[in-house]
Amino acid sequence: MPKFGVRPTDYWDWPCTAYWHIRQVFDARNDALHDARDHFPRRTAMRFEGRVDDVILGALDWAATTGATGISDLTALMDAEPRP
Repeated sequence: MPKFGVRPTDYWDWPCTAYWHIRQVFDARNDALHDARDHFPRRTAMRFEGRVDDVILGALDWAATTGATGISDLTALMDAEPRP
């Protein structure tokens, strides 16, 4: 199991730092819920709380600005993005 904050060498290259930060939150969530892990590095929850707040507030801001009403609006936005 990789240490938190250390990018696993067997993972693909992440498209951006923001994605990596959210991925760490999901990995910790999965460890806690599926593997019953209850020991994490100090201040992990505080660090992740800020990341989750940023995502939720960003999503609410996007929805309010665009008038989006559901996940289909987000999917349409992502589908409209150019592919590398």
